[in-house]
Amino acid sequence: MSNGRRCDFAIWIDGAKQMENDLLRKGYLATSVFSDYSELSDGKKGTAGSVRFVFTDPTKAASVKQLLKPETSGLTALPDDQRQQMSADVQVLLF
Repeated sequence: MSNGRRCDFAIWIDGAKQMENDLLRKGYLATSVFSDYSELSDGKKGTAGSVRFVFTDPTKAASVKQLLKPETSGLTALPDDQRQQMSADVQVLLF
C-alpha cells in the first residue's frame, strides 16, 4: 500500500534497482529509468560516480537521502537542485 510519496530515478548504474527496491519496501512509489542525460546542460551533468538530488520538498528529499545513505555514501554529492514544480517529489540522479 502506498503512502503517497513518490520518488523517480534517472539512473543507469547497477545499484538503481536496489535503491528502487529499498524505497518500494518503505512504501514509496519508485521507478528507475535509464538516461544518458542528453537533456541536461553540461552544467547540470555530474561526473561519473556522483549523485544529485532534485526535489520540490526538502523534507521529503531529506527522508529519501537518509534511506539511500548506504547506497550513496561512496558517491560524490553534487549540490541539490530544488524546483518549484516537477513530476515527482524527489528525483535521484546518479552519474
